[in-house]
Amino acid sequence: MASNTNHPRGGGLCKATTSIHPESLNDIGIEPGTGIVLRDYMLREEIVSDDEVKSPYAWFFWRYLTSVALIVGIVILALVTEDKGGLSRNQKYIFNSEVIMLTLMLGLNMSIAYSHFVVLVKAGILNRRPGDRTYWPFRYEAGFARISGLRSSIASLLRGRSIPSKTWMSLLFITMWLFFNLAMGVGISLIGLTYSMDPGSVFLRHGEVSVVDLSGFYSYNKSETITDQDAQRFSAKLYADISLSYPETTRWNPGKDNEFQVERLGPAAWRYNFREMDYPGGITVRSKRWIKANTKCEGYHLTRPEKEDDTRFYYKGSNGQTQDIGPAIWDATSTYYLTEFTPDGNQTTPDADFQNEQFRRCDVNTPRCAHVYVAQLVPDRINGVDFDHSMIYICKSMVSNVEHAQQPEHELSDDIAFYVGSSLAYSGMWAIESDYSRGLAYSSYPVRAKWGIRAWGNEMLIASMISRASIGTIAAMDQLNPRVNVPGMQPWIGEKLSVKWQRLIALLVSLAFVQLIGGVSSILWYRSQCRQTFLPAVNWENAQPSLSDRTPAMASYGCSTNY
Repeated sequence: MASNTNHPRGGGLCKATTSIHPESLNDIGIEPGTGIVLRDYMLREEIVSDDEVKSPYAWFFWRYLTSVALIVGIVILALVTEDKGGLSRNQKYIFNSEVIMLTLMLGLNMSIAYSHFVVLVKAGILNRRPGDRTYWPFRYEAGFARISGLRSSIASLLRGRSIPSKTWMSLLFITMWLFFNLAMGVGISLIGLTYSMDPGSVFLRHGEVSVVDLSGFYSYNKSETITDQDAQRFSAKLYADISLSYPETTRWNPGKDNEFQVERLGPAAWRYNFREMDYPGGITVRSKRWIKANTKCEGYHLTRPEKEDDTRFYYKGSNGQTQDIGPAIWDATSTYYLTEFTPDGNQTTPDADFQNEQFRRCDVNTPRCAHVYVAQLVPDRINGVDFDHSMIYICKSMVSNVEHAQQPEHELSDDIAFYVGSSLAYSGMWAIESDYSRGLAYSSYPVRAKWGIRAWGNEMLIASMISRASIGTIAAMDQLNPRVNVPGMQPWIGEKLSVKWQRLIALLVSLAFVQLIGGVSSILWYRSQCRQTFLPAVNWENAQPSLSDRTPAMASYGCSTNY
């Protein structure tokens, strides 16, 4: 006769679900005829939780959502802290404490989640009958059945009386389970290896700060400002030549915090972050104030002059009209950057200076934009110029306002921005022709020089060169010009967070992925076992299974219809 009993934890009707000889009951401390259901004995020490088994989807969803929230919190904390720049000692301690707290919470949550997965897998294994293809011997089940939460597993391991001598698999299963949780905790603790505190960096605090004087170009880093127009052009050219000495970086590789450097933003756009310096000087740090240079170019092929003695170069513009770019006085082996030219060859009218200024500036409404004309001349094999391959580029070089400027001293004037935008073309050289009332300002660079590279038809490369020189000129101003003291954020020695983002993202994504796969796999396993297994009741009078009395596993403890 089958013996039925209700589980004390409200699990519903429980049936003995396996057949075993009475002598084997002594191995696990159960006397035959006591009326204790064998499977209840295995599950009596909180092996299976009703809530976990009845609502597997809800448990999985909330545990996984908690892990994702903690992972996002770790990423946001690293982003915010890294963006602060240098950290004081207290800020570093606070950051480390927050990271430790989040990682401990993540490890604990994932440990609870894996315990739930084991409970589901265990419920499917324990709801099997002899003769099943995947049925385990009871002593294996007895060992596996004791694996549950960390607290229960450790308690079972420490209580020798709960581990029968002949079920040594219990010790093996529990030890492997605890080792897995320990390895998972070690893996999560590796998050700390994805970042470091770099000593010798700086952090900012309110105080007196030294900023560059951007009101003009200065002679040999002295207080005398160069105001003469020609001298200012010449100084802009000198600053542009110095611009080649600054390292080039990107937003993904910003370089060191205390270096003067220029940053590439796009194919023809460059940016410079001004440096703050503590008063009276010595510590330099990249500030949040930045300025950008951007250039757009249009290229045209040069055309042959109609007269052999014509000394001017011509091109057909976008409007279809032929225009000239001044006298052909250049050596045909170089690249020339020009700031102005006379389009009609006649500068005797009273408004000649106005016309020339119109061709130098992009627009009256954009005073920070300058025209730069680039002539790339290919020498002919015999003599003269190969007009079929020579190019003229008409470029608009724009220098933006200073972003995040808080003081008047932070601003770069429109006039200085105009000279900076065309600094690559200024040389202080003037070519005077009898029929020109003004000279032609230009700079020539040999083909082997960086600014003289031949990029036939590559307007973007020419534009990038002009922007690179403009932004490098501003970097030279920041380094060479005198500095003035204003209220601001003062740099001090501290430590800066440096995050190895590839390692951090790979580690966090791997943890979330493993938890997702484990949860889905355990739920699918649990559902398949509960649907497919049919269990015989046990006749405790003769310890023989009553094969005619079969009960679906859905009615046994550990299987639920609440999905």
